[in-house]
Amino acid sequence: MQGLSYFYPIMNIVISDSLSLRPLLISDAPGFAIYANNRKVSDNLRDAFPKPYNIDDAERFIHSVSGNAKPNVLGIEYKNEIIGSIGIFPGDDIYRFNAEIGYWIAEPFWGLGITTKVVMAMTDYTFNNFQIERLYARPFPFNLASIRVLEKCGYIHEATLKNALVKQGHFYDELIFSKLK
Repeated sequence: MQGLSYFYPIMNIVISDSLSLRPLLISDAPGFAIYANNRKVSDNLRDAFPKPYNIDDAERFIHSVSGNAKPNVLGIEYKNEIIGSIGIFPGDDIYRFNAEIGYWIAEPFWGLGITTKVVMAMTDYTFNNFQIERLYARPFPFNLASIRVLEKCGYIHEATLKNALVKQGHFYDELIFSKLK
């Protein structure tokens, strides 16, 4: 299988000449796995994110997010290479007009302003293509770079839940940032 692009229309969100968001393909799995297999990445993500991260994990993830008419998880492509992913995860029932936004980017690309551009683009894409009224993110309180990205993108710190999270045996406050349509 060459890729999964035939499951949905080819769709790229072009941010600049070197940066875009696009559906992930199975052919992206080897590079995706290399970048995802980094403790500094997994330390800032939920425990469900595999560590170590291998090609089977990447292929499983790509299959799980492929095939939607309107993709809600996209690869971050920088200079023709997938360097991370970003997605929205819609709620249901009384939360059906809410979606959580989540993202990660490979360590060599930290501090270049890429994540801010990607979050802005995904926020616009979500509000324009999904029946979502509120996007929210829950960065770890020690992930100051992610908090700053959200603030630059117009997300507001709306709540702090005390000692609501446990990561690597330590309790942390849960921060909730949101942006309304």
